[in-house]
Amino acid sequence: MKMNQVCYYKSINFIGKVMFLVVLALPRFDELGNEIFSEKFGVFPFVTQEAAKRSSVNRPAGIMETKRMTGVKRETIKSYMVEKLIPAIKEKWPVEDIDCPILIQQDNARTHIDVNDVEFHQAAQKMVLIYI
Repeated sequence: MKMNQVCYYKSINFIGKVMFLVVLALPRFDELGNEIFSEKFGVFPFVTQEAAKRSSVNRPAGIMETKRMTGVKRETIKSYMVEKLIPAIKEKWPVEDIDCPILIQQDNARTHIDVNDVEFHQAAQKMVLIYI
């Protein structure tokens, strides 16, 4: 969803909720106390693009609409981590710390991937990632 996109709802009781995967890192400081690294790696909304099935006053049929994902499952979380999280970390991680281990921490939600997930470990092999 674009940041400047405005959504209109007919009722305040039916506003859709969107889940996000947010990736942050702790700031790093040099010996003088200057911040040398404070990075937001990315905010990834769980949305899909679907073609409108019918025409309405607001848009013709076939126009791509942003829809929220309902029932985010473990496979969706894993695909977001492999396809979006790891490339974002690779792109923005400081060069001087490239050989240091990177810890990825999740809460205890049932949808999060397992610590011993083979596909995630294969994708993380290219970087020094530790998943906890």
